[in-house]
Amino acid sequence: MSIETNLIAGTASGSVTTVYTSSGDSAITSMFFCNTDSTDIDITVYIVPSGDTLGDQHTIMKELTVNATDTFAFGSERILLGAGDTVQAFASTTNKISVVISYTGI
Repeated sequence: MSIETNLIAGTASGSVTTVYTSSGDSAITSMFFCNTDSTDIDITVYIVPSGDTLGDQHTIMKELTVNATDTFAFGSERILLGAGDTVQAFASTTNKISVVISYTGI
């Protein structure tokens, strides 16, 4: 099992941040979104198949509020990805949401 860590740099008024790219077939086992700021932050998260252009059809979380200094854990289901598929996100505040993704190759 491996871990990928990133900060969400993109904001709602800017571009999204790619927080994980599958290098082959993989399964995401959990994702943690930690708000390191002292104010609430909204996040939107997408799963985008390789070759697709980002759109509303890829949304898995829309404007989810992560309370100040809190963590949202997403891990009740496994997400299966193919080579080049991505997890992308943006947040209402830049560089204050830490994303930790646990995954394994399949």
